[in-house]
Amino acid sequence: MAGRHQDGAATRHAGQQRAGPLGLPGIEAGEGLVEQQQARIRQENVGQGDAAALAQRELADKHLLQAVEAAEDLELIAVWQDLVTHTEHHFGQEDRWMEATKYASGNCHSVQHKVVLQVMREGIVRAEQGDLQPIRIMTGELAQWFPQHAQMMDASLALHLRRVGFDPATGVVHAPDALPAELIQGCGSTHSCVDHPEKEPAAAA
Repeated sequence: MAGRHQDGAATRHAGQQRAGPLGLPGIEAGEGLVEQQQARIRQENVGQGDAAALAQRELADKHLLQAVEAAEDLELIAVWQDLVTHTEHHFGQEDRWMEATKYASGNCHSVQHKVVLQVMREGIVRAEQGDLQPIRIMTGELAQWFPQHAQMMDASLALHLRRVGFDPATGVVHAPDALPAELIQGCGSTHSCVDHPEKEPAAAA
């Protein structure tokens, strides 16, 4: 999987890494940071619908990972492809929401999406060459990565979307005055995952 290490900039902006054997990007979540984030979510009153959507997505991830774990070798690629397709849809949806609500194109949340999808797709390439071990290893890594990503980055995004009144169905921002003055470079949580943020010029009106 040589390709996943070539994008040095993406790796730097994907957070302070605690990568597993296959290089999945991690969030260097200091002691108690997830708990702090969950307390912040409670304080800022994320709606029940937001919380339910996050829980539903985590459950879908869990079920698909369980299907991969239980798959026999002959069906492993097809079941893994289902997980990749689900993840592409999930990440693509979030990336569009971020783009619509003043996240910079290179924000670390979107970069983590890019890096993880790249690694997952490389798993298919390796499996088609007869090496199933990377997928087997990634299944265990993703079982830890998905919940942490949801609790930190996805929950922060949900807070942001709620603050600005974003309607995912229509793409309308109902509270544009609540949008930040500058593009968001980080992941939107209390944890900064960009080591050296650089301002990205806003698009011309």
